[in-house]
Amino acid sequence: MPQKYTDMLRAAKYVSGNAAFDSTSTPQSLAFHWLYFEGNPSTILYEFFEQYAIAVLFFSLTRARTSWHYQHYMQNEDAATAFTSKQDVCGWDGVRCQFNYTSEMVHVTQIHLGGKGLTGTMPEREMEFLPYLDRLDLSDNEIGGTVPEGVYGLSRLR
Repeated sequence: MPQKYTDMLRAAKYVSGNAAFDSTSTPQSLAFHWLYFEGNPSTILYEFFEQYAIAVLFFSLTRARTSWHYQHYMQNEDAATAFTSKQDVCGWDGVRCQFNYTSEMVHVTQIHLGGKGLTGTMPEREMEFLPYLDRLDLSDNEIGGTVPEGVYGLSRLR
């Protein structure tokens, strides 16, 4: 595998843990492979963490199943198109990002996905890698499970 692939996989495993990649159909594996093959992953590590975390959230809540060779089979085609049709996660419908002049990086600041027909559960570990997130709206969806502990540590979240 190319060095870029190896480096990105190492970063994704740092966020999610090695076990999240035991199968190619986990949200983490799907998110990683989407970013690598179709997305526009940042070469800045912390920006990549945020991009990856948003992609994992998407694949967790759409219950998207795909091979990592560009074929998407989504339960909710509208949600899938609104997300993966754009290479940059900051351009996804409902995801807002902002350039931070202090860190000189682009950070995910808002997620507005209310009423999008999303199902599934929120990822356990990845949400804590969105430290600049100040708004999260997942209302009017059929999301199960509990709120991940990492969400409570997001100090900017209102």
